[in-house]
Amino acid sequence: MPLPILKTPCYVQGKFKQALPFNAVLSGQRFSGPLQHLPASWLTSTILKLVHHINPAMVVGTVSSPSLLAPLVSMAQCITVSQPGAEPSLTASPVEDMRLLGSHFQSPSGNDPVTV
Repeated sequence: MPLPILKTPCYVQGKFKQALPFNAVLSGQRFSGPLQHLPASWLTSTILKLVHHINPAMVVGTVSSPSLLAPLVSMAQCITVSQPGAEPSLTASPVEDMRLLGSHFQSPSGNDPVTV
């Protein structure tokens, strides 16, 4: 079943050179220096708590080495895992399919991806 049209699609297509756990592939921002002119500490703290509530896997760096990083898989709206040469077209509507990752991602028949 196709997912709704994504408002800001970002496609990553390729192959990892070595096996990595999902939580080791990160996305986010890493800033080159300390942040300056921040709002009041109570507001900053409230915003960071909200961010952590929305994405508990988000890692927030320190004030001297600021960053906001989270596992890429936790930020994705749709994930498709394919064999080389069988990748879907990047212009087609995205369809979630992670069956190649194991039986947890298959329907009971084993032929269809799990739908949410």
